[in-house]
Amino acid sequence: MYTSFSAINTHEFYHYFNTIVKLLLPAALCLTGIKGKIAVMVHFKNYTSLSSNNKYLFIEADDGTILSKLLTYTPLVSKCADPWPSLVNTLHMPNWTFEHDLGSNRSVKVWTLQAPNQRPLNVASTLPCLGHRILQGDIRWGSAMEIEGEFRHIQGYWEWAEDVLYRSQQTLKAAKVYDVVYASLFTYDRSSNILQAFVEAWCSRTNTFLTSIGELSISLRDLHEIGGLPIRGLPYEEVVLEFKDLNGVDNKNERFIPCTCEFLFLAFQRLQEGESHNSRVTLCKWIKFFCKRVLRYEADPVRKEKKSIRLKSTHNPTGTIPSAAKWSSADDVTFSTLRVGYGHRVDTYLAAFLSCWLCSFVFPSKDGDFIRPGTFRIAAMIANSKLLVFSFLSCQIFIMV
Repeated sequence: MYTSFSAINTHEFYHYFNTIVKLLLPAALCLTGIKGKIAVMVHFKNYTSLSSNNKYLFIEADDGTILSKLLTYTPLVSKCADPWPSLVNTLHMPNWTFEHDLGSNRSVKVWTLQAPNQRPLNVASTLPCLGHRILQGDIRWGSAMEIEGEFRHIQGYWEWAEDVLYRSQQTLKAAKVYDVVYASLFTYDRSSNILQAFVEAWCSRTNTFLTSIGELSISLRDLHEIGGLPIRGLPYEEVVLEFKDLNGVDNKNERFIPCTCEFLFLAFQRLQEGESHNSRVTLCKWIKFFCKRVLRYEADPVRKEKKSIRLKSTHNPTGTIPSAAKWSSADDVTFSTLRVGYGHRVDTYLAAFLSCWLCSFVFPSKDGDFIRPGTFRIAAMIANSKLLVFSFLSCQIFIMV
């Protein structure tokens, strides 16, 4: 695990859904019990391995052929999550503040906030930071510094991002991610010297920087100000759900996870076809499948590091968001392939983009530019106006460092 406002509301959807089922239209979305069915083409099914007890989500054809097999997990936070056990030793601070007198007047009390991480001691010589090892001659920097997961131009991504920013502006702003999606329209310069200085002062044992004035740390507020991602809301978590959770409803008969999520799984399964040697789906393949906009941007020419002035020949977007194009016949084919009704086109289109954005810009993987099915749940919930704000940083940043 890593961890829009819909055209119709929930009640209208179920009325629309029931009407279509009664008319037996082939594009209907039929979901029943533990085993669900999309039109007459594929099924979702739960499976538990007898040898390992691992649980999987199967996407099967009508004849029982397994088209996709995805390992599932129980999410930590959601309506279908298991209750958290009580902690025996929470390791939390017993008091966040301490009280003391104001000068000699004992009748006036003041409170001081205690800092749990920062200590006014020079501990750089006692903890094994990278810089200390370099000074000792144990290791040294190589001739070139490569950074895994650095965002770079992917053909078709900028055209798709501009289309989504115009088409789903209100939805993205409600989820508080419009600005950071907008930020993915550009590539950014970096200085290896600055990065090396930070890395040399970092202590992996304490997740702090060891400096001459003591320990310093990066707070979530710092990350929010720098990156623009939300730090308040439900924790972000990448997980593939079992079908009973994917298709679950509450006591008001409202789905926990929008049906848009299943459309993304169907697209993922379809793009896996013919890739028997590699079950992963590349970002380029995902973008080409969903985005039918005319390509206008090329990759930036390679810029030398430490150059004081940016090259004049850059292919980055200008930042001006053009009007969204009307759905084309190529879009119609894509949505028809996935059995997406007209009322769910915008949210499915947005959810597919958000999954790509999460995998390429927010949490890129060192394994390469691939779509991760664990992002589908979060992408679908944001796109379908669940009015939930996800804290993308609080669950991830300290795990990654």
